[in-house]
Amino acid sequence: PTSSQVLMFSFGSGLAATMFTLKVAGDTSHIAEASELELRLKERIQRTPEEFSSTLADRETKYGKFDWTPSSSTEELFPGTFYLGNVDKFGRRSYKRVPVSPFRWVAAAASLRRRRLGGGVCVVFGVCV
Repeated sequence: PTSSQVLMFSFGSGLAATMFTLKVAGDTSHIAEASELELRLKERIQRTPEEFSSTLADRETKYGKFDWTPSSSTEELFPGTFYLGNVDKFGRRSYKRVPVSPFRWVAAAASLRRRRLGGGVCVVFGVCV
């Protein structure tokens, strides 16, 4: 039997992060199949470096601000994705979740295929530049 190690990293809200390793033994292809991993990787949306920089600049303007609601669309998020709903006047964050519906997934996948841009390099977290 073969085994390998995978380095996992999860970032937090800026105050905490976690890094750990997993030891994988045996065949894991059933996991990739069940999660439709290849389809999900192919459906990532490519962005130009300028679009990525613009998104980061927009986030910088909201850092530390209270009493605001994000204006970005959630149409391109995968079903089941949690996203920031709003920040209240005390700085408390409220989150929402994209509905998990097989019908939404089919519609979203078709929509993403139509919107994909060519000629980019995909980076971590499904953001392609």
